[in-house]
Amino acid sequence: MPVNKSMSRFGTASLSLALTSLFLVGNSVHAQTKHAASQVTLHARRISFLTALRRICDQAHMRYQFRSDAAAIVVNDDRSGLNTAVDIDNMPADHAIYSLLRQFDFLDTITFDRGTDSIGRKAYLFSRGNAFDSLRVSIDLVDIPLVRALQRICDQAGVNYAFDLGRFEQRKVSLSLKVASIRDGVNAILEKAQASPALEFTSKFGMVVVGHQFASYGTDETIRARLTDPVYLKCRQENLYVAAWAVANATGQAFTLHEEYKKQNVSLTLSKAPLGNALLSLGAHGHIASVVKSDGGVLTILPQHLKGNWISNCPPAYIPEKQ
Repeated sequence: MPVNKSMSRFGTASLSLALTSLFLVGNSVHAQTKHAASQVTLHARRISFLTALRRICDQAHMRYQFRSDAAAIVVNDDRSGLNTAVDIDNMPADHAIYSLLRQFDFLDTITFDRGTDSIGRKAYLFSRGNAFDSLRVSIDLVDIPLVRALQRICDQAGVNYAFDLGRFEQRKVSLSLKVASIRDGVNAILEKAQASPALEFTSKFGMVVVGHQFASYGTDETIRARLTDPVYLKCRQENLYVAAWAVANATGQAFTLHEEYKKQNVSLTLSKAPLGNALLSLGAHGHIASVVKSDGGVLTILPQHLKGNWISNCPPAYIPEKQ
C-alpha cells in the first residue's frame, strides 16, 4: 500500500542499527493481560514508522524488540523513514501495531508477537514474516448468521473487510476454533455455512475480502444487477485504492480501477449498502467524485473528471483473485 512519498529520510544515526543484531527499546512493563487489552490513540499528520511504534508501545507500557532480520528491513527500507499520517483512535495495541505495519507496507515482510525479550522481559517481538498470515483467532459460534460470524473473526483480528455474500448472508454457522490463522478461520466458516465454492476468500494488503467466485466475463446486465448487492465494509485508515479494489473484487466480475485512488486514504463503515453506492461512498470519503459503470461486461470505477476519456485512463480489466 503506498505511503506519502514527499517526506524526509532517516537520519544517519538510525543507520547504526544495521550494525546491531537486535534493535530494542525499553518501556515500563505491566501484567501480560493488560498488554493485550491496552487501548492506544495516536493522531499525527507526519510521523515515521519507528516514532509511531515507540509511541504506541509507550501507551501500552510494553517493550519491543526487533530480531536481526526484521531490524535489517526497518533500517534499510526507504519506507521506514517516510513520514505519513497516522490516525489510530482507541484501538487495542495489537491492532494498532498491525495497522501501522499495513500503513507502511510492511505486512508481507515483518510480523510480530507477544513474548519475552533477550533478557526475559515481556515485549512485542518483531521478526521477518507475513503479519497477516501470522494473525491468530479463537472463536465459538453457535447458530450465528454468516455475515456476523465473518465480522466477528475480522474484528477479533483487527482487520478491515469487505463482504458480498448474496443469498448466503443469513446462513447459520456453528463452529468452535481454539487457535487458527484468520485465513483458515474464514475458510472454515464458509465451509460450515456451505457457502464455498460459490463464495471465496481473498486478501489485499491485509484486508479480508469474501465474495462471489469468478466464472467468466459477465454482461452489462449481470454487473448492473451485482451493483445492487448488499455489501458490508469496514476500513479504518485504509488506502482508497485497496478499499475500492476489495469491494469490486467481491463482485466476482472483471473490473478496472483507476490508479488515482492510490493517492488517498479513507475510513468508512457500511452495513448492507448497495454495492454501487458503496463504491461511490468510498470515492466521496476519499474526496474523489467517482463514476461506477459497466461497459462491455467490465465493472469500471474511475474519477468523475476522467469519464469523458475513460478508456484511455483505466488499466486493463482485472479478474478477481482466488486464494
